[in-house]
Amino acid sequence: MSVRSPWYSSLVVLAGAVSMALHQPVASSQPPDEPLGLIAIASKAPGRVTIVGLQKQAGRGFNVGYLPHEVVAAGRIVFASNYGSAHVRSSELTNAPGNTLSAIDLARPASAPETIDLGAGRCAPHGLAVSRDQRRLYVTCEGRHEVLVIDVASRKILHAVATNQAGSHMLVASPDGARAYVTNFWPGTVSVLDLNTKRILAQIPTGSGTEGIGISPDGRYIYASSVYINEIVRIDTSTLQVVGRAVMQNCLGAVRVVPTPTDGRTLVVNCADNGRVLIVDAETLRVRHNIVVGALPIGITVPNDRFAYVANMLDDTISVIDISRGAVRRTIAAGDDPDGIVFVSN
Repeated sequence: MSVRSPWYSSLVVLAGAVSMALHQPVASSQPPDEPLGLIAIASKAPGRVTIVGLQKQAGRGFNVGYLPHEVVAAGRIVFASNYGSAHVRSSELTNAPGNTLSAIDLARPASAPETIDLGAGRCAPHGLAVSRDQRRLYVTCEGRHEVLVIDVASRKILHAVATNQAGSHMLVASPDGARAYVTNFWPGTVSVLDLNTKRILAQIPTGSGTEGIGISPDGRYIYASSVYINEIVRIDTSTLQVVGRAVMQNCLGAVRVVPTPTDGRTLVVNCADNGRVLIVDAETLRVRHNIVVGALPIGITVPNDRFAYVANMLDDTISVIDISRGAVRRTIAAGDDPDGIVFVSN
């Protein structure tokens, strides 16, 4: 994904396991119709997870690993992937691909994050997903071309499923937990994995630099974004065929695509390289709204069908987007270098 200039991403980050209160941003006054909760942010360059309360609670930060990219929540446990490279295309000498996750228990904010070792061989963990019952955590091991399945309660690795593709970067799980769908950046494919039999069901060609992925709430459709060609594809999960594709006009750097979580009728797509977010019809793939946000919008979390939160990496802010109106509702300070983000309800 896009990053700051090379001198910035070459910062050496001391990855600790000490939780500490920060002079973190406090959210601006929250309108009453927004969801109640907080945002967990992978603060990439400083090697931290930053917590921003949406109801003006004091912020908090936790030291994690080197160059964390993504976060996901299972209840009040936030997991961060310590990727260790500036971005998927990076060849910088400061890259040190990681081999750990960090687990933060928000119910015990004074406790240090737990480190989860991901086993022998360079993993470079990146994409994260949690099963609907919140019992399983899924992690892409980009360096080993596989997906790890981890028990949330024990933090133990249960097994791995190979993708046999380079750059396995992001993933989603089916609502029943039977499948994982994984984007593979370099070949431009989506791998379909049977998580029960540990088999590859399909390798679906999608487009150059396939990176983002989302799943409809009912599991019927997968949406993948290809950052080099700024295209969204729609895949029918019953046939594993591409049933729609569209280039996002006036969009540079379509890194992520996230459907609304209840009705699934709308996609939120970022245009990282020209500071925009698109609101897209999930069936027709037509753009409804093209919204100017901050500089280098990367992380997206969509807690309900009304609002989306988008992390602007170069501005150190989060744009709160009213989906139906296609407008920025307010802007929240996000701490340093925000990348992946996730909403955690109260």
